[in-house]
Amino acid sequence: MTINQKKIEMSYTRCQNMALSHYENFPVASKLLPKNIRKSIAAVYAFARIADDISDEGHDDNNTRIKKLSELSLYLEEISTGKIIDHPYFCALSHTIHTHNIPVNLLFDLLHAFKQDVHKSYYENLSEVLNYCKYSANPIGRILLHLCNHDNEENLKLSDNLCTAFQLINFAQDIHLDIIHRHRCYIPLDMQKKHGICTDDIRTYRNTDSFIALSQEFIMICREIFNRGYPLGYKLSGKFGLEMKMTVCAVNEVLRALENRQSPYDKPILRKSVWPKIIFKSIFFNFFKAPQGTENDKLQPILP
Repeated sequence: MTINQKKIEMSYTRCQNMALSHYENFPVASKLLPKNIRKSIAAVYAFARIADDISDEGHDDNNTRIKKLSELSLYLEEISTGKIIDHPYFCALSHTIHTHNIPVNLLFDLLHAFKQDVHKSYYENLSEVLNYCKYSANPIGRILLHLCNHDNEENLKLSDNLCTAFQLINFAQDIHLDIIHRHRCYIPLDMQKKHGICTDDIRTYRNTDSFIALSQEFIMICREIFNRGYPLGYKLSGKFGLEMKMTVCAVNEVLRALENRQSPYDKPILRKSVWPKIIFKSIFFNFFKAPQGTENDKLQPILP
């Protein structure tokens, strides 16, 4: 079946509306980027949002969630044959994948993470958490680099560290909420044991001093991995480079707020008053020193 251009554009519009309707802590597909790139990012975002909602929202049992996510895999398999598929959202996604030669396996990786969210609630150690980030976060950065033709090996490795850090920072912000609302905890069990705390303590506000120490250690890990990806901001130029610099600076502000918060139950939010500082640092990014430990471009990634 041939899909006409009007259907493709309608699909992109739906994806963009979905992206605009959800609050994000960090800039996504801003007007700094060319319109066709913004549209493509929205198409990828819509796919991830739909899969995320299947894995987390509503009242479906786990078997139903896995079945629905597997149906998304069938769409990806169809896209991988070179087709533009007739679907309200994935029509745009298939067009984006074929236009920009995006590796479809990156979308399959995202689905792998969403399926893992359905059947895995706890992680034994940091290696398991980092492996989850490999599927849940790193594909997004790689897709962006492919879209903007900056996908060389060095950039991809730096991006993996940044995206993993972004994901871990989200976990650090939502430790309590993840336990309460999603019955899930991404803080490794061996770290909890080290600090003499368990998820029930966090859920019920017990053993707060140990939770503070646990949270601080996890945030230190976030900082280490973030610092290893930070040099990507120096390597990208043009509008996409500025977009990435803004994202890095915004995430750095969130991370600083986490490092300085009084309670691990507090969730930092980027307020409007901080954005002039973020924009200034983004414009003059190359004049600021990298965080300690990232000056050496040949740092080996922390990721497995």
